[in-house]
Amino acid sequence: MRTVRLTKESTKDILENLLKRSPNNYGKFEAAVADILANVKEKGDEALFSYTKEFDKVEVTPETIRVTEAEIEEAYKAVDASLLEVIRKALVNIRSYHEKQRQNSWFTSTENGTMLGQKVTPLNRVGVYVPGGKAVYPSSVLMNIVPAKVAGVPHIVMTTPPGKDGKVNPSTLVAAKEAGADEIYKVGGAQAIGALAYGTASIPKVDKIVGPGNIFVALAKKAVYGHVSIDSIAGPSEILVLADETANAHYVAADLLSQAEHDEMASAILITTSTELAQNVEKEIEGYLKVLSRKEIIEKSLENFGYILIAEDMDEGVEPLVFPGDMGEDVAHALAGKLGRGLEPGGGVDGHRCKTPSCGMPIPQDRAFRIVVWPQYRALARKSRAHIPRRRGAVLSWVAN
Repeated sequence: MRTVRLTKESTKDILENLLKRSPNNYGKFEAAVADILANVKEKGDEALFSYTKEFDKVEVTPETIRVTEAEIEEAYKAVDASLLEVIRKALVNIRSYHEKQRQNSWFTSTENGTMLGQKVTPLNRVGVYVPGGKAVYPSSVLMNIVPAKVAGVPHIVMTTPPGKDGKVNPSTLVAAKEAGADEIYKVGGAQAIGALAYGTASIPKVDKIVGPGNIFVALAKKAVYGHVSIDSIAGPSEILVLADETANAHYVAADLLSQAEHDEMASAILITTSTELAQNVEKEIEGYLKVLSRKEIIEKSLENFGYILIAEDMDEGVEPLVFPGDMGEDVAHALAGKLGRGLEPGGGVDGHRCKTPSCGMPIPQDRAFRIVVWPQYRALARKSRAHIPRRRGAVLSWVAN
């Protein structure tokens, strides 16, 4: 990570660097994605199987592309009982949260006999894309399937890339089964998005596609929008930690790496008033990198988009934090009120990366920030909602265009 003095100039330079990662700036990949989608639309399974062999090094057939019940049973045997317990606890929290968001149909009549109302009808079939190439996140499965189930969607189709052994990661399969996926297919990338959007002999066409993915998935979702509905065009992960000298360097480093591990384009930034803390965080990161399996990805992320910014004081440290839309007033109030005082604990399971009911939801194409403020309490806000998972520190997280 680069250590830089926090100034208006350095802030501007960093933002310009980060915005280069927007899917809108990756036109060089759009032609390749367009070719993949066109082939899938025209040739269906033939193109799907060919791309899976080319990109994932796995041969699939009409008989093997769909995950079987036997494979799911095998996955349950491979998953640790403690992880299964965590998944089930998270499901309860996620379901409870989204049930409060559910809309109901209503009808009324006026004095002159005019009937008024609104009928809320679930989509018939939703496609859930789950990444699986560089990392495995069962939380992404839960966060995207459960809201659809709560809304009453009767048919949920999930796609995820297979490993080189031709199988889907056991924890992904268990999470999908627990969440309520109806069909699971071993296919990933832009070709999976094309299959969900247009339909093939093996994979049914869906009404809407949700879920995060790499740049090819993001551009594919952008391209098929109109043929099918999508949630959003997901951009790279980002986290910004604001800390003073009282922060725990071990925890700060862990928060930074939790986002840097996602992919090489992820960004982790620390703003601190303490040079000593900055040095200690760097040492902690070096220690983590010795044992983390995703070391190469993290190193590239931190090298290209990782920063430690030294601020003169907290007023200067807070200055770059621009809150989008109507959230500004809410966040400012939270800061003034010691970051979350009076808010209730939110969903999630302590010690795991499923802290919020919607943390798996895709982020818009330009920026999505998770801001951590040390010390105080952790407060998570996405758009207009906020809550505090039971954990150290304080987090302000939002989605911004």
